[in-house]
Amino acid sequence: PEYYDHHIMGHWRDLNEGAVYTHFQFEYLPPSDGETIYGLDFGFQQDPTAIVKVVKKGTRIWVQEKLYETKMTNTDIIEALGLLGISKKDYILADSAEPKSIEEIRRAGYNIHGAVKGPDSIRHGIQKIQSYEVFCDPRSKNLQDEYLNYTYRIGTDKPHDANNHLS
Repeated sequence: PEYYDHHIMGHWRDLNEGAVYTHFQFEYLPPSDGETIYGLDFGFQQDPTAIVKVVKKGTRIWVQEKLYETKMTNTDIIEALGLLGISKKDYILADSAEPKSIEEIRRAGYNIHGAVKGPDSIRHGIQKIQSYEVFCDPRSKNLQDEYLNYTYRIGTDKPHDANNHLS
């Protein structure tokens, strides 16, 4: 439908061809009684370390970029968690590809857990996010950039492994 609308009908598109997410809304008024968790994606040289705050209530989620930086050590991340006001009781769901990093942050007293990844976990994760109405903080510049640039490989249902640190 997006191809037809853009290429055949000639309608303007704000998103790149093959955008993974097309339904995010850029307004941010999360409910005070929603469930809050933090997502943490480890990076270092090329990819950033990214932290996102997620508030969930029913079939809606509100997301806010909290951190997006390269060259962060685990010590830097632990310090950043405190500076960002993330308490040691807050639930943090982290990239399970870095069990040593998760353990170091846990030993610093944080309530951090590795994400459980099964077969085809990227596709399942995308489908899960697409099942929610998503509201993004408009001040989350890197989140907006990733939303606009996270795309599928042409002719496939497999996304490029880029622009996917906050989502």
